[in-house]
Amino acid sequence: MNTHFKKSILPVALSVLLALGLFVTHIMGENNDDFFSIPKVSALQEIKTIIAKRYLEEVNIDTLTATTIDSVLMNLDPHSRYITPSEKQTELEGIKGMFYGIGVEYTLINDSVNVVQVLDKSPAQEAGLQVGDIILKAGDSSVSGASITAQRIKLILTGERGSKILIIVKRAEKILQLSAQRKEVDVNSVDASFIISPGIGYIKLNRFTTKTYREFMTALMSLKKQPLNKLILDLRDNGGGVLEEAVEIADEFLEGDKLISYTQGFHSPKKQYRCRRLGQFEEGKLIILSNENSASASEILMGALQDWDRATIVGKRSFGKGLLQEQYNLNDGGALRLTIAKYYTPLGRSIQRNYTAGKQAYYNGAKSHLSDTNVRDKRQLTLTKSGKKLFDQSGISPDVLVESDSAIISQNLLGILNDDASKNFGYRYHVWNKTIKTQYGNFEVFQKTMTVDDKIWNFYKQSLSAKNSILLSQLSSKDKEILGRHLKTSLAAQLYGRQGYYRSLVLTDQTIKEAVAL
Repeated sequence: MNTHFKKSILPVALSVLLALGLFVTHIMGENNDDFFSIPKVSALQEIKTIIAKRYLEEVNIDTLTATTIDSVLMNLDPHSRYITPSEKQTELEGIKGMFYGIGVEYTLINDSVNVVQVLDKSPAQEAGLQVGDIILKAGDSSVSGASITAQRIKLILTGERGSKILIIVKRAEKILQLSAQRKEVDVNSVDASFIISPGIGYIKLNRFTTKTYREFMTALMSLKKQPLNKLILDLRDNGGGVLEEAVEIADEFLEGDKLISYTQGFHSPKKQYRCRRLGQFEEGKLIILSNENSASASEILMGALQDWDRATIVGKRSFGKGLLQEQYNLNDGGALRLTIAKYYTPLGRSIQRNYTAGKQAYYNGAKSHLSDTNVRDKRQLTLTKSGKKLFDQSGISPDVLVESDSAIISQNLLGILNDDASKNFGYRYHVWNKTIKTQYGNFEVFQKTMTVDDKIWNFYKQSLSAKNSILLSQLSSKDKEILGRHLKTSLAAQLYGRQGYYRSLVLTDQTIKEAVAL
């Protein structure tokens, strides 16, 4: 059970997390205004002014500006882009790992916003929101109907620190009015950290924000309170973020003043990132989990550890994004995120995939799941000190390749797992049977004693679409066994959060099994 299962089990988590996207960026100061102090009005600005005053119809100048700039940047690379003023705050929140909101996780079911989790000590909890509530209205905005999106909901629920928002919810047959005062809500980088079995620790890292290194160290030091001989660091679906945070984490694994990465561009002199201190896990076995969505800062970390023979990479080939961006604030309130350099692994590898065929082909290529053997012929070979063969371009190649889910389970089962009833099973069942958590109490009891019985199967089958309900009856016993584990993991996520999800996942996830066996 791998990426497909995770996406089926935790879609609700993605709606509350701020998508950092695939990038590596510097944390810049506010001293970049000198770039934009030219007093002369540009031809572009003159054209915009004329259009705004003279065009036959009303024109959204902000949209026109963004479209114009995007056309210019299209001729550069896939990661240089213009950030509109409205997007800038969201981007900043993603980098900082926090936002001002009410602290709920939600999912869309039948065009309605369903509260899936209420964060502990959050404004939502203080206001009285509960799992299973359906949000009808927030502030002056309706949040139901076919036009509502997760992004739109987020914009409505977030706002200035200390601001209040009136929320109207449906709970069973009652309509309630609740008032919440927004405050800082952390977007954690560490989804889970625990001991899998004696001596083997696991940390799941979902992004790199300005808080990631601190969160990671808290998790690592907690694991080290027990004997820790092997650490599994899960970077699957980690799309990157702040370069410096990845460098700091690499320093905890590498000794001396080893080179971690270096960057260089036409206008950017070579800059090296090296180890600076004694690390907390310089000895002991290190396994890194990777997939096609592991990108940018994740690849910097993996590349350094692979080059120095410090870690074994398990899973699938990474995204292949080896470009460094720097962000420049613009006078219109937006920003330009411009690629200024390439980054390289300690052995001088650039893992950037080719993007000359255009942005669409570039991103589609990342999803095509090409095997390593299909791309190695065109890549330059590099040898580590131990003689391990490494390759540049097209991402970080795993040392141990684990096949994708489609090679393990049937197409019928993949179709069933994409059904809304599968994606939201844990939430739906918990709302239907609210006593289930008290029935099991803690996660350990749940994991040992909970079984997918006829009661659960019948509830699940009735929730499926007619087509998938028929397919369910045609599944092989092996597929049905895998589906049963998926349902249990989904329920663990609902009852015990992300920590419960990953603790349940380690028993069935093939990539983690490979890592544990090494």
